[in-house]
Amino acid sequence: MEELKASKGKSSSGHIPLSEGQVDFLHRALAELKVAGTDISGCKYSKVEIRKIDQGLAADVIVRVQRHYRNWVPEDASSRMLQGALSRAGHLVAKLLPIAKKQVLVLKESREKSFGTPDNAILVRVTPAFIKEIASLLATVRDNHLDYVAKSMRETAHAWSARYLSSPGGSFAKVSQVFVSPREFWFKAELGWGGYTRVIETDRMPISAIVPLELLVPEFFVISEQRAESVIKRYEDRIRAIEAAENLYSTISDSTGWIEPNLPSQTIALMDRLWFDRGQGSPFKKQIQRSKELEDTLEEWDAIIEEEKSELVRDVLGISAGDDVSFSRKGKVVKLRVMYAHAYITSDEVSFHLNGQRYKKDGLLGKLDEFAYLRVARESK
Repeated sequence: MEELKASKGKSSSGHIPLSEGQVDFLHRALAELKVAGTDISGCKYSKVEIRKIDQGLAADVIVRVQRHYRNWVPEDASSRMLQGALSRAGHLVAKLLPIAKKQVLVLKESREKSFGTPDNAILVRVTPAFIKEIASLLATVRDNHLDYVAKSMRETAHAWSARYLSSPGGSFAKVSQVFVSPREFWFKAELGWGGYTRVIETDRMPISAIVPLELLVPEFFVISEQRAESVIKRYEDRIRAIEAAENLYSTISDSTGWIEPNLPSQTIALMDRLWFDRGQGSPFKKQIQRSKELEDTLEEWDAIIEEEKSELVRDVLGISAGDDVSFSRKGKVVKLRVMYAHAYITSDEVSFHLNGQRYKKDGLLGKLDEFAYLRVARESK
């Protein structure tokens, strides 16, 4: 946070050459920012260059240019003039982005969520107020054990674009929202082209990348056997289902143990193929293929069972990977960030194992590995 505040007054080093059109857009952006109450004294420029500009002011100009440059083009402008305006604004933004640095985030459209080659992006003005807002949304997620929360973005804090800028009369954002989950944040917008709209979603960024530690003071989950015992009774049917699945998996896995030693060697398999294979497949080849299919099936079962166990930990203890927990060990309070949560089931109890990184005495997350065990008796069958 202090680094962000300090960088606000830092200025660019060296002169930045500008075209006449780029100077015009810079002048218009600064004029509008001044009317809005922004101090623009941190920018010195002439008809051909920027001589000095503060990082924070450069970021404000970037957002202002992207949101308003369409308004600076005559309504009756020709297609050529429109493309020229787009080019001027785009080059001005490109020259200012290296100066703004940490004051601006650029998140491109998620390839997983797009219908083609993504060419959209959002530029977000990173201010102390924006960082506190993200931290506040994060606290809401943690306090209420939510998957995520969403909040509408203020116009002055961001700008949507196509390849940083869309052409005049082209796309425009009708609704923009920031989404915050326990560990990441991202943005969505409803972009419109005349009467057509499409929802754009960006890639996700770790919250720790922009929110300083002092605003990420974790709400530690206190591990309690008493609480777990009162909750686990509601999940006995589910525990029995996981137990039955594990027994079935173990039975099939153990019964296939004899297959591997009896599979033919590569030499025998090759001879088998040369001798028997006439387009219908050889006996040994079929045996190897069936063994591989069975192995893949067992791997899928194992992954599903492990996922069910992790969800059981989350539902019973309210804890999953990425959460912070505290517990008492020999009279001392130990705090850790969970990286892996697992459950072991026996006929008498469920043992919850949490592994992660330990917090140091100064409250910072350390590099030492830490673990916590919690054994809870099962309901009598």
